[in-house]
Amino acid sequence: MIKVKFYLLLVVTFISISIPSAYSINSITYDREVTLHSTGLILLKDRISELDGSNRTVTLKLPRGLAENLLDYRAETVDGLNLNVRIVEFTENETMVEVMDVTSSSITLLFLVNGSALTGSTDTFTIYVPIYPGLNMDIARLNFTLTIPRAAIFEDYPSDFNISAGRLWLIRENLEKNAFRVEPVSIAESPLIDVKEFSKTITVSEHGDVIVEEFYRIVNLGSSASQIIFTLPANACEVYAKDEFGRLQSSTKTEGNTLTLTVKPRYELRRGDRYSLIITYKFPAGLIVEHHLFKYSHKLSMELGSALPIVAEYLRVNLKLPSYSTIVDVKPENYTENDGILSWTLESSGHGLVLSPIRQPPILTLNYNYNVLWSSFKPILWTLCGLVTVVIGYYVYRARVVKTVEVIPKVRAPVATKEISEFASAYEEKLNLRREMRELESNYLAGNISKAEFSARSMKIKNRIAELDKVIENLKPTIRLAGFLDELTSIEEAEADLSICDVGLGELRSRYRSGKISKHVYERLLNEYNKRIRTNESKIRRALEAISSS
Repeated sequence: MIKVKFYLLLVVTFISISIPSAYSINSITYDREVTLHSTGLILLKDRISELDGSNRTVTLKLPRGLAENLLDYRAETVDGLNLNVRIVEFTENETMVEVMDVTSSSITLLFLVNGSALTGSTDTFTIYVPIYPGLNMDIARLNFTLTIPRAAIFEDYPSDFNISAGRLWLIRENLEKNAFRVEPVSIAESPLIDVKEFSKTITVSEHGDVIVEEFYRIVNLGSSASQIIFTLPANACEVYAKDEFGRLQSSTKTEGNTLTLTVKPRYELRRGDRYSLIITYKFPAGLIVEHHLFKYSHKLSMELGSALPIVAEYLRVNLKLPSYSTIVDVKPENYTENDGILSWTLESSGHGLVLSPIRQPPILTLNYNYNVLWSSFKPILWTLCGLVTVVIGYYVYRARVVKTVEVIPKVRAPVATKEISEFASAYEEKLNLRREMRELESNYLAGNISKAEFSARSMKIKNRIAELDKVIENLKPTIRLAGFLDELTSIEEAEADLSICDVGLGELRSRYRSGKISKHVYERLLNEYNKRIRTNESKIRRALEAISSS
């Protein structure tokens, strides 16, 4: 009897050891990838594999600082099925996250954190990064990676980490259930580009090309930035960037299925600097929309994502179709139309964000009718073609039966040398007075002359310029009748741009004095205006030389 009891005890012990507990899986692999984006967002991407799929609840932990700045989070299976995730408990330093009804052998969790709220206002900042996840199961292998922007560097990090090319990584095996580790990591020289405004404009050409313009209004919250990196689809072409003054220096590089666009702003963006720019790219005909010669119905379908990783609660989209297009149906439906341009303002619903790096962006779907043949050769052009044919036939007939009449070359009417000299002298004196006025304003702003002296001298200069303007206007009809219409047009265009520069300089100095822009921004924009002024003055002098030498 004693032997029977002993054998029964051995069997029970063997069975209890052989059957795993509900929270002990020795083969689980946990991959955690933490990425600090240049826009200040922190993305935690966790992949848990080798689960037993027994309809269990999975729990893990996050530092409370990260959890309080969560912008978005979700979980999905390997088949793309969304799982129910909730924040269930806050303690002093930790937050519990619960994923329910897990029946898959592999799941992915995504957490998006507002990193800008954690970095502070210094060039070097510290982020408390969760290394071990606090999973309610044993982990056979943990693979951890932390990636930062290209320009940033690691200032301080745990001694047991490995480092290579802007990346920290760590491998650990046989972690016990609920193992949780948080470590401070100090990062320096990282730009944090906060996108204050984002909008998208899409234009479909008559041939089916799709041109996309993305507008960004940004503020740099981090270290000084001399470049901004955008990520576009690999099949985008004719990519460039511009600001209010024109095109910006940029370069592109294809990496896998993406195209990396590196843009250099017109000046280095320091902490607190604001900047606006537009990136433009094109999808050739056939990639998104196909326009064939005899095809009448067309479909446009494209994602409305951003080339920067950003979050947005609303999104403005404009769409321009070829002339004479007829809309059949469109999604989203809540659009307005003005002068042939369709406009949407997409607002958040459900999870609270229109754009999020961890979710599918909105999709614009449009079916429309467009006759390539008829619209490319509009009715008025058909009529003009007929008229041109008749006119050509008539002149061919006249050329055969009518004698050729010798054409007397057109010559310019003579004009008095004295009037040309007066016109050129008046303009030259006016240009010199404008330059003297700008120097006077600079000396006044620098405190080199008093306000009374500035007022007296500037009034004298303005009165003399007004007198010269009367002389110039009186001489213009004579110069124009003499055949110098192109030269006068060139002078008037340059004069108009000089006036615009004068107004812009006044506004620039006003914003600088009121502290709305920094000194280095003021100096760079001042140089831009001075270049335009010199260009226009040279343009006027070339026109005057052409008039004087005739």
